[in-house]
Amino acid sequence: MSERPIAIVPLQDAPGTLSICARWLNGEWGQAEGHSLDVTADWLRDVIAPGSGEAGFVALDGRAPVGVCLLVACDLDSRAELTPWVSGFYVLPGYRRRSIGTRLLRAVVGAARSGGAANLYLYTHTAESLYRRFGWRVMERFPLDGKAFALMAKALE
Repeated sequence: MSERPIAIVPLQDAPGTLSICARWLNGEWGQAEGHSLDVTADWLRDVIAPGSGEAGFVALDGRAPVGVCLLVACDLDSRAELTPWVSGFYVLPGYRRRSIGTRLLRAVVGAARSGGAANLYLYTHTAESLYRRFGWRVMERFPLDGKAFALMAKALE
C-alpha cells in the first residue's frame, strides 16, 4: 500500500483493470449467485459499454486497481421499478478507511445525477451504518438467502 494519491477514474478509461475488478466482484457476489468469472466479466463489460446508461469507476494506486463501484439500472430483480442502483462496491481491505470508498461512491452519485436520476438505490446486509452516514435511508427490510437485508435510497437533489 503506497502513499500516492489514489485516482478515481471511469472503468472504461482503465480497461486493463477490468479482469481484476471482475475477479473481485465474482468472488464477493457472483459465485454465490452461481455465476462464473466469465459471466461476471461479460456483465461488467456490458455495464461500461458506451450507450448502456450505466457506469463503473475504479480507484487506482498508480496503475493498480484498489477499488470499484458501479452504477447499474437494476440490482434487485424484485424491485425492478426502482432505478438506478449502486452495485459492486468493493475496496481492497488494505485500502479501507482512507476515504477511497467515499470517493468511489461520490463518483457513482455524480454519474446518477448527470443521468437525471432523482434517487439512487442499493441493498446491503453488512454496511447499513456506512450508508446511513452518507444520507441514505432504509426503505424496507427483507430476507434473501437466509440473511436480513436493508433496501436503501438516497435523494439526489
